[in-house]
Amino acid sequence: MAGSITSLGIGSGIDLESLLSNILQAEQRPLILLEGRKVTAQTKISALGQLKSSISDFQTAVKALANEADFRVVSASSSNEDAFTATASSAAVKASYDLSVTQLASNNRTGTQIIADKAAALGTGSIQISVGTEAFTLNIDSSNNSLEQIRDAINSDTNNTGVSANIINVDGGAKLIFTADETGLANQITIDVTDDDANNTDNAGLSQVVFGLTEIDPAQDAIFTIDGATVTRSSNEIDDVIDGVTLSLNAIGAGTLTLGENKIAARGKVSNLVDAYNKFSAAIDAQRGSSLSGEALLLTLENRVRGQFSTPYGDTSSQISLLLEVGISFDEDGIASFDESKFEELAQSNFEDLQSLFTDPDNGFVASMDDLLESYLQSDGLIDARTKGLNSTLDSIDDDIETAELRLARTEERLRAQFISLDVLTSQLSATSSFLTTQLANLPGFGNNNN
Repeated sequence: MAGSITSLGIGSGIDLESLLSNILQAEQRPLILLEGRKVTAQTKISALGQLKSSISDFQTAVKALANEADFRVVSASSSNEDAFTATASSAAVKASYDLSVTQLASNNRTGTQIIADKAAALGTGSIQISVGTEAFTLNIDSSNNSLEQIRDAINSDTNNTGVSANIINVDGGAKLIFTADETGLANQITIDVTDDDANNTDNAGLSQVVFGLTEIDPAQDAIFTIDGATVTRSSNEIDDVIDGVTLSLNAIGAGTLTLGENKIAARGKVSNLVDAYNKFSAAIDAQRGSSLSGEALLLTLENRVRGQFSTPYGDTSSQISLLLEVGISFDEDGIASFDESKFEELAQSNFEDLQSLFTDPDNGFVASMDDLLESYLQSDGLIDARTKGLNSTLDSIDDDIETAELRLARTEERLRAQFISLDVLTSQLSATSSFLTTQLANLPGFGNNNN
């Protein structure tokens, strides 16, 4: 009898291992198909992420034209920038003004007398510092009564009402300098000392801080005239004199402030919009030819976006309703172009309708296109819904793969057991055949056919 079989085909001499491998390879085809479907779904999910990024980039270019301020830009120029400069927002109106600066606002600065040793104790008591009508008090004892420690106490006090303290080192010692944080007459610094030696004004003890106190820079307001009318403000940065204009006073002097209107300021942003659309369209074409081939979402998106460019906008009284009228057109291949000269002409002749075509919140291009793009980009939007569907498909495929792998393993186990049995049986039959042949050969006259 043959012994146990340890390798398929040993007992029978038949290449059962190759036969089993070929059978299993055929059984693996459903699994291979599932793996292919999984890769396809994963690739589509990645491609949808790229599509979402392309839509977002295009949306950014669209939103850049959402506000009236994107179209109407007012420039501010000064004929004497040494004396003053200015900036303007869209709220400003084209005009010119004569300005004359007669006084600049300044921070009040006050300094102590020279103290020989800035680390030496000066005395104890309290220091009250007022900035305008607001005051705070420092209690001074042996732990904080040097010039350096007083400086640190002022700067770190949470009740500080708007003053900074610094030390300058000069011949003979050091001085403590007090500077108001804000400019203007209302921020005058006042310093009073209550000295524990009972004399608050002499040149001994803590009162050394106020003895010989001198004003370095006065607290003063800015004063200037505009078209002959006087204006007084606490700061050199002034934004409440001319609507939409911020003035920066730099020095004593006079000049003319000119506010000019730029009606073609949005030209560059419209050009960017056209470029962004062409990039978006190219991304759609690339996806259609690869990972998202056959995706209905892709075709629907492209058609809906393209349709926005040919839709009429504005109310019935508007003389401009189509983007084609402002210079945006498409060639036979769907590539957009922008005629800047047509845009500039309309901006000069009919600025309000041109602006409204883009910015009208109820019936303008930007609002309509943004709503469309957002329906694809938003959480639980069209792209997210498709992505969730693909992820659900992936989960189902993973389950099917697990089932197929289990079935394949069981098939291999069953076939291997059957082949082993076949191998053993064949080996046994072969051994029996050899035994019988030998026995027959030994029978008297079995091999003598002549008799």
